[in-house]
Amino acid sequence: MLLNNTAALEVDELDEPWAKGVRTRIYAGLFEHITADTNR
Repeated sequence: MLLNNTAALEVDELDEPWAKGVRTRIYAGLFEHITADTNR
């Protein structure tokens, strides 16, 4: 749903901090550095 809204709002053409966050790709292993020890 977020991808559809992003496309409909043409977020790729915006130069706003929140728009950059929406365009950030999530890929496998992105959060592997967060463990039980680092999340204290």
